[in-house]
Amino acid sequence: MPSLGLRFLDSEAVVECDSDRLWEALAYLYRPALVPVSAAAPLRLQVSAAAGVRAISCGSTRQLAAPGAGETLAEELIFTEIVTRVSTHWLLHAAALAGPHGGVLIVGESGAGKTTLALALSRQGYQWLSDEVAAIDRTTGLLESFPRGVLIRPQTLCLLPELRERSQPWSLAGEETRFCWQPEIAHLKVPIRHVFILPTSAQTEPSRVAVSHLTPALTRRLATDPELAGARVAASEGFVTLSWERVLSPGPLRRWAQACQQENVLLLGTDTAPTARPSFEAPPRAEAIAPSAAWLSLAAAALNRPGGNTPQGGLFPFLKELGAVLQDTVPISLRPGPLAATVALVDSLCRGRGTTLPSEY
Repeated sequence: MPSLGLRFLDSEAVVECDSDRLWEALAYLYRPALVPVSAAAPLRLQVSAAAGVRAISCGSTRQLAAPGAGETLAEELIFTEIVTRVSTHWLLHAAALAGPHGGVLIVGESGAGKTTLALALSRQGYQWLSDEVAAIDRTTGLLESFPRGVLIRPQTLCLLPELRERSQPWSLAGEETRFCWQPEIAHLKVPIRHVFILPTSAQTEPSRVAVSHLTPALTRRLATDPELAGARVAASEGFVTLSWERVLSPGPLRRWAQACQQENVLLLGTDTAPTARPSFEAPPRAEAIAPSAAWLSLAAAALNRPGGNTPQGGLFPFLKELGAVLQDTVPISLRPGPLAATVALVDSLCRGRGTTLPSEY
C-alpha cells in the first residue's frame, strides 16, 4: 500500500492507505508534517477497505475501526493516534498566532469563529502558528507552531475571498467540500500574552458522543451512572455513537472521557453544536474574566483536542501548569461582531494594552 511519514512534535508514524483519495487528502492537509517514511517509526497505521483501521506499535496490533470504516473516521483516527502520543507539549483545541507582544490564543467551540478570526488577524501581520491544535511546550511554557494545513468553510471564504485562489478544495467521502490553505507557518516559540475566549452558545440539541468501541466496564458505567442513563447506542462505520434525549452537563461528559481513557478507548468527539449560531451583527465586546472561568474554558479546550481524552498526566496537573504559564496574562471573553470591527478590537488590545484590560472594553 502507498505510505507516508507524519511527525507531530515528538510523535512520528507511518501511514499506509489503499485509498488514493484518502492518501491524497492526508498528504495535502498534513503537508507541513510530512517526513521520510522510516522503518524505525514507533507507530504504523494501516487503512484498508478489507481490514479497516489498525495501529501497530511495539509488536502489537490494535483494531481501531472495522472494515468499511468511512474516510472521515479513518482520517480522525490517524490524526488522533499520532497526536495522543505527543509527550513534550500540552495540546489545546485553539488557534494560535504570534502577535506584537507575544503569543495569542483563540479558544472556542467548533464553529465559534476561531479560524476566521485567526485568518483575519494574519492579514494584519500576525504570524501564523496553528489552527485547531495549539501546542504549548511543557518545559518552557512557550507557545509554538503545529504542522497542519487550515480547513476553511465556504462561509469563511465569503468573508475573506482573497484566500479562495490560494486554497484547494478538500473533502472526504460523505463530507461537505471545504478548502485547504497552506499558511506560511512561523517556526517560533513565544510566551503567551493574550487569551481570547469566544463564548459558548447555549446548546439546544441533545448530547451525542462517539467512541471507537465499548468495553464491559463502559457498558456498566452507562447502566449505573444516573447522569448517563437513557443512552441510545448505535454502531456504524466502525465506531459507536451514544445519544441522549437531553443535554448533558460537563460533569458526566468529563467523567465519561476519563473512563474512556482508563479503558484505552478513543473518545472521538462530542456533539455540542447548537442548532443556530449567534448573530454577529452587534458590535464586538471584550471583557476581562476571572482566571477560574478561563481555566474552565481551557479545560474544555484540552478535552476537545484530537482524541478528546484527558491530557497526559491528568487534567488537574495540566491546569496547574497552564495556570503558571498564563499568570502574566489577562484572559479576555470576546463576543465577536462584524469581522472588521472584531479584528480592530483584538488588534488594539494586543498592540496597545499589553496584558491589562478594564472590566469591560
